[in-house]
Amino acid sequence: RSVTASGRMACARIAVSRRLLVNASELESALLAEVSAAVADVIEGGFINGSGSSNQPLGLFSTPGTGAQSFAGAVPVYSELVDMIELAGDADADLSRCVFLMHPSTVADLLKAQISANGGELVVTYSVGQHRIAGFPLYATRHVPESRALFLDPSVIRTAYWSAPQLIVDRTSNGKSLSGAVELVLLNLCDLAVLYPAHVVVGGG
Repeated sequence: RSVTASGRMACARIAVSRRLLVNASELESALLAEVSAAVADVIEGGFINGSGSSNQPLGLFSTPGTGAQSFAGAVPVYSELVDMIELAGDADADLSRCVFLMHPSTVADLLKAQISANGGELVVTYSVGQHRIAGFPLYATRHVPESRALFLDPSVIRTAYWSAPQLIVDRTSNGKSLSGAVELVLLNLCDLAVLYPAHVVVGGG
């Protein structure tokens, strides 16, 4: 099998004040952590929701050939989530590696939802140091829209990067030379490749 990937420019910016720069040597690790978090946020958003146009990667929600499970309401019910598992299994996904991805608000709703009315068992449980649905690990990210969900085998997803990231220190644009502020701009070419789209199930509208 083969899959095509093409470089999409991801860009993250962090503004740094003059006061912070005075203590830059002491705060280097904190600055690097902030830049890393900003980059991860940009790339994660593109890889999940990217449209494939306007230099965006083709995200998981827009990838053709994925499984699809509709939700009757804004918050999925247990049977709909189990149906997502079935769709992935029918496509020969390795269920032992599959996980759920949802918006934190959806996770919060499911933490309060029962599998059946007055049954006492909640949709989301916690075991072996992990929140789970029907035994499958559950992860939260704000990049999955509310009322939607992903069930997937992460091993079929490849992230590609072209060369090392580039860091630009901008001290002059938009009056920065007068204020003394600095903007750190990190650029990197990257793309997402899904080897087996059917092993990704999209839930929601």
